[in-house]
Amino acid sequence: MNWGHKIGIAYAAFVVFMVTLVVLCIKQKDIFLVSDDYYNDELAYETRIQKIKNSNGLTDKVAINVSEKSDSVSLDLTKASIGSTGTVVFYRPSSQKMDYKIPVNLDYNGQQKIYTGNLASGLWTVKVEWKNSEKEFYKEEKIQL
Repeated sequence: MNWGHKIGIAYAAFVVFMVTLVVLCIKQKDIFLVSDDYYNDELAYETRIQKIKNSNGLTDKVAINVSEKSDSVSLDLTKASIGSTGTVVFYRPSSQKMDYKIPVNLDYNGQQKIYTGNLASGLWTVKVEWKNSEKEFYKEEKIQL
């Protein structure tokens, strides 16, 4: 086989590879924007930055811990956050239908345990947003279940 045949085979293999990629992209069914309300989310981004600064300014750091033994996620907010109102969102980047939202419900130590046994394994983003004494806070962390 001479070098001309080798170039032809390499070119044909490249074309087959590119056509395969195009077909796979066309067959993908879950093509959607990350958020239905992405425009308003982007406008509210400055507010979120302030909430993150408020959260980072706390003396006790907010922690989101995954416990694989008990299939749960533990939120550890500060004791000063007891009585706060807010939401905890389990955001699944691969499927919007799998997102899970619950209210913040802290115990007397400023902690909350959330059962995650019913959530699919994989990458999740936990978004905690809460308000206490007229100040708003936000914490986001990626976890692997």
